[in-house]
Amino acid sequence: MFSALFAAYAVLVRGTAGGPAGAQLFNQVSVAIETACLLVSSYTCGMMSLAVNARRRLATYFFAVITFALGAAFLYLEVREFAEMIAHGATHRAAPSCPLSSPLSAATGCMSPPDWSGWP
Repeated sequence: MFSALFAAYAVLVRGTAGGPAGAQLFNQVSVAIETACLLVSSYTCGMMSLAVNARRRLATYFFAVITFALGAAFLYLEVREFAEMIAHGATHRAAPSCPLSSPLSAATGCMSPPDWSGWP
């Protein structure tokens, strides 16, 4: 799924049809941190699985706590980012002028892409 989203991003990154570019919509540092949280949490989840299979209770709890903390950090950053967008006037209606909205909607599980017409 992630490879499909990255491919869609690579194809659509320049085709904004007059709408804002991704760099104008998203804080790139925040996106990098969110991505790192997801990737590292996938690793720690795998390590937790190995610890469960090896019946290592302390390691299982350790990796579970780390995975939970990374997931909580991701959710915090994501909610903060959406709150910032809403504060700037972005609404959640279909916006065909912003092709980046389709991969964004798929990644966030939204039914319709956001409307960036009010974005500065």
